Amino acid sequence: MKTRELINQLNEFLFLEQGQVALYQMMARAAPTRHQRQGLLRLAAIEEEHVRNINGLLLTIGGKVQGLPEFMESQWGYWLSRMGLSALISGTRILANWETVLRGAVLGEEKAISSYRQLLRQVRDREIEAILWFNLIDEELHACWLEFCATQRGKKTIVANIMVREPGQPAREAEKNE
Repeated sequence: MKTRELINQLNEFLFLEQGQVALYQMMARAAPTRHQRQGLLRLAAIEEEHVRNINGLLLTIGGKVQGLPEFMESQWGYWLSRMGLSALISGTRILANWETVLRGAVLGEEKAISSYRQLLRQVRDREIEAILWFNLIDEELHACWLEFCATQRGKKTIVANIMVREPGQPAREAEKNE
C-alpha cells in the first residue's frame, strides 16, 4: 500500500473513531442503567485511545491529521453536531427502543471491524499492523458487549450477582439495574 493511500485510510479511520467517541458519550447520558452508562463511558475512553493511536501512526508515517471538516471545527459546528447526535439518539429511543439503539451501535462496530480487517490485509509494516490489531480486537469486544446489553433487557445480569464496595464503605450487593 502506498503511503498516501495509507494516510487517507488512517484519516478516514480517525474521523470514524472520533464519531464513536461522541456516540458513546451521548449514549451513556441516555443509558437506562448504571452498568450500561459506565460501560459506554469505558467504550468512549477506549475509542479515544484509538484516536490517539491513529494520530500517532499518521505522525510516524509523515502524514498530517486531516481532522474533521472545517464546519465541525468551529464552535457552532461543534455544538450543532453534538445536538444533532443527541437528537438522533433521543429520537431513536422514541421511535424504537434502547435495544434498537444498542443494535445500531453494534452495526457501527461491525463496520469498524470490517474496515480494520480490510486494511490489515493491505499493510505490511509490523508497527502499523500491531496497532491496527489492537484496535480491531477492541472493536470486536465492543460489538460483543453491546450485543450482550441489547439481549439483557429485563433479565438479571451478571452484575446483579456480585458484591460492590464504594471507597470507604462496606461491601453491599449490587442492585439489579446498576
